[in-house]
Amino acid sequence: MQEIRVEPPLSAAAAVVSAGGSDGGSMAGEAGRGSSSPSSPSPLPSLLDDRALWVVCAVRLVLLPIVGIVGIMALYNARIIPQDPICALTLMIQTAMPSAQNLVLMSQLSPGTKPLAGMLASLMLRQYAISMLPITVWITVFLARLNMTI
Repeated sequence: MQEIRVEPPLSAAAAVVSAGGSDGGSMAGEAGRGSSSPSSPSPLPSLLDDRALWVVCAVRLVLLPIVGIVGIMALYNARIIPQDPICALTLMIQTAMPSAQNLVLMSQLSPGTKPLAGMLASLMLRQYAISMLPITVWITVFLARLNMTI
């Protein structure tokens, strides 16, 4: 059994890899154990299915903006951040944006996590498509909260 060594920024990708197997990062991993066919399908695609997409979208596009609006308004009212509403709006909009492509890029750098790059890119592409409506709604909420008009 070979141990997977991953630098800290790749720990999320490594968790997905280790869930599929521990043979140093091959897609089939140990999923084929008990099967006579060495090319049996990997369970990794099932880890990044529609349920994972909706969980990622719910956290990133619903939960984080709620936490962000509470935290940023607390900092704004306590005068810890500048009293410029544009500054507060910029910080709030950051919380409503979908995930960045950094994890896809980092997964391409390591041979053990390289097979995940395509699946992560697909997940994020779908997240970007879904995020158009929530971003519009959140910007409207943020503008109303800061008493700003367009």
